[in-house]
Amino acid sequence: MYKDPAETLYSILEIIGFDGDKRKFVTEFINVCFEQVYMDMLKDIPVHDQDNLIAQLRKADTQQALIDLLKPYIMAERLKSTLQVVTTGLFEDYLETIMPTLNEERKKKLLDFLASLSDRKAGVAKDYRPIN
Repeated sequence: MYKDPAETLYSILEIIGFDGDKRKFVTEFINVCFEQVYMDMLKDIPVHDQDNLIAQLRKADTQQALIDLLKPYIMAERLKSTLQVVTTGLFEDYLETIMPTLNEERKKKLLDFLASLSDRKAGVAKDYRPIN
């Protein structure tokens, strides 16, 4: 069964022996993904609407509030595809950073885990939810 992205990232942190606060790392990683998506989405909004929307976005206090503000301007499918691209890119960057630091056993475990994910590929954006 497909795990949600937060669970997947948490599992990866376990595999690589991450010593820090895993929950905090996962939350921050997911929030960075959404921030990048919001920035990308703003480019698609008509210029005359951007200033007002940016002012409203600054007042939003949750990820859901941000999504609700963007909904009138952005098609859900575009949001999902952008989220998939952004998340994949940031995740690949992270893997490239950590891979050289892992011993062979952890590399193998990580690669096996990643292979199991690709076997049941359900699409990251499908169940991806921001963490408040």
